[in-house]
Amino acid sequence: MYYKVCKRQNDQLTSALAGGGAQVSYALGQTSTPPPWLEAREYGLLVFTSFERARRWAREWWDGQHRIFECTVGELMPLPPCCSPFRVGYGGKLTPTRSPWPEGTMMVSSVTLKREREVW
Repeated sequence: MYYKVCKRQNDQLTSALAGGGAQVSYALGQTSTPPPWLEAREYGLLVFTSFERARRWAREWWDGQHRIFECTVGELMPLPPCCSPFRVGYGGKLTPTRSPWPEGTMMVSSVTLKREREVW
């Protein structure tokens, strides 16, 4: 089982941090994929390998809107160097940062949300 952290905005589930052209919409039971421009660069969606790792990360960024979901995933993809979600979404740049990915991060080709879990 994998875990996806999403943000609930105006009754919609979206990427937890990425915005702009990198933002992805999610819905229970529906498969989501990265935007075509990211897919073309072999950049997928991010999930966590355990609930505890997802919860730890969500609590660090907690603003009352983050949600954690159990999910199924498509193909596992190589995890590239960590990139700023803000630069990716609003600048279209996959510029590596000096920060590592949060522990337990995996990149996948698609995500299907199955069941919401409690953050707290």
